[in-house]
Amino acid sequence: MIRSARSFTTSPVRPIGHRAMETTTAPLTPPGHRPSGHRPRTGLRRLRRALAPVLVAGVLGVAILQLHRTLDGYRWSQLPHDVAALGAPALVLAVVATAVSYLAMTGYDALALR
Repeated sequence: MIRSARSFTTSPVRPIGHRAMETTTAPLTPPGHRPSGHRPRTGLRRLRRALAPVLVAGVLGVAILQLHRTLDGYRWSQLPHDVAALGAPALVLAVVATAVSYLAMTGYDALALR
């Protein structure tokens, strides 16, 4: 018996001089298994597809609201004074760390494209 990846194929041993016997094929899928293209709940799938953008917009709205509440106590006019108070070593370290982070992301993208 010969088994292929797609189906079970029985191939009987034939004596020399006899005509070829037909082979039978049976699917590999077990009973009760649904094919990958099977979509049993079309209504639920449509509902999920419709609600996904609403959920994303809601989460984004909550994030923007939280950011607004967090930054409400700060004034743009105070920003240059706060940055100057950090000192040059801290600013240089922040710029270097940002550059290293972007280089790492670029490296991940390069690896992904290989």
